[in-house]
Amino acid sequence: MFKIELGKEVKAKVTGLVGITTSRSECLYGCNRYYIQPKVGEDKKVPDGWWVDEDDVEVVGDGVTRVAKDTGGPMSMSGTSPLMERQSFVIVERGDDK
Repeated sequence: MFKIELGKEVKAKVTGLVGITTSRSECLYGCNRYYIQPKVGEDKKVPDGWWVDEDDVEVVGDGVTRVAKDTGGPMSMSGTSPLMERQSFVIVERGDDK
């Protein structure tokens, strides 16, 4: 079970990395991890994100709200199994920029 929703603005306690949770993974022996994607820098380049352990992550903002979108692919919005469902999301709202 994951503690943090995708789309939340988070901060890694150890490194100070701040960004949006765009992915998460559950490992065989119980370690949940989140991929944190930072915002575009002043140089207009997209910085690399990092996988961070769940216990190192704290929510610092609302982040973005996601809405399911049918991408037209064979598994898009199939609804046959929650594990097999594939969705694409669009940003509809953003929290305050910090």
